[in-house]
Amino acid sequence: MDIRILPFSDKQISNFVIDTMTGFIARGMNPETAAGFARCELTAIYKGEHHSRDTSGKWIITPPPEDMSIDAALVKCDEVLANFISSKCPASTTATPKKPRNEYQGSTAIKHVVSAGVRVKDFYARSSDHDPTAYTTDLNKIGAMWNKGGRRFKAFIKGRFLVLDFDRKPGKPDGLEAFYRMFPKETLPAELQNLPESFPCYVKTPSNGFHLYFKYAGQELKNE
Repeated sequence: MDIRILPFSDKQISNFVIDTMTGFIARGMNPETAAGFARCELTAIYKGEHHSRDTSGKWIITPPPEDMSIDAALVKCDEVLANFISSKCPASTTATPKKPRNEYQGSTAIKHVVSAGVRVKDFYARSSDHDPTAYTTDLNKIGAMWNKGGRRFKAFIKGRFLVLDFDRKPGKPDGLEAFYRMFPKETLPAELQNLPESFPCYVKTPSNGFHLYFKYAGQELKNE
């Protein structure tokens, strides 16, 4: 999750959208995906679910860029996104940005995970990683961790899963490109041919990578 150092109270929606899009695209995100994330972040701000630091470094609920309803803000956001893509990204084939496909970020993502019954704990409390009682769905406890600056959580998921971790850090080998060199797209099922968008459900990472989760019933595998 991106951490904003300055509040947006002195910015208009157009400036916020342009700044956010520029940052996402500079990190290698395609314009349509960047538009979805920018819209999702603005939505979180207007719902009061986005946090940032003020100039003193204190965590605050990010104030909306403009005083208007969330519906009006999103209409304006969509107009700015469409103009940005058509003028700054002429090679893009999508004239109007797509709305995000059930994308969740920040505290909204945590609430969505917890509402599904998945327990979480502080990511950095690693001594309790293997203790199921250390994980919780109690939003008050999770909120207390969040308010103390905790922004990374580890989930406790029942069952056996196989996870593919695609790293796409700037200046490093691209994990997705390496995957398709090993497994040409035409040899893969449809849900793996245009990753990550073609996969039913995935988790984005701060470095523009992503995780894919598969139910697994085979022999136990370990990282080497």
